[in-house]
Amino acid sequence: MTKDKSATDRDYPEEVTRLIESFKSRFLAGTEDPDEFLTFSQMEAMLSELRRNTSELYLELFEEMLRHVDESKLIRKKKPSTEKKG
Repeated sequence: MTKDKSATDRDYPEEVTRLIESFKSRFLAGTEDPDEFLTFSQMEAMLSELRRNTSELYLELFEEMLRHVDESKLIRKKKPSTEKKG
């Protein structure tokens, strides 16, 4: 039902992995030195940023996939059934 099997040229799994790896490295760096230890507030902010960034990627992926849906078969199938009701 899609026009193009590869819905996008963007590599979403790679970007999500990059975001997670960045989060992990920042977290580890912020928890290694007791003098520069992250506060709970900073950890929450980092987690919120990760959630926001990944949510945006998932939304972009979904929107991209929707743009590539070929609804012509669905329209042809639904059209006769709506005409009979009228």
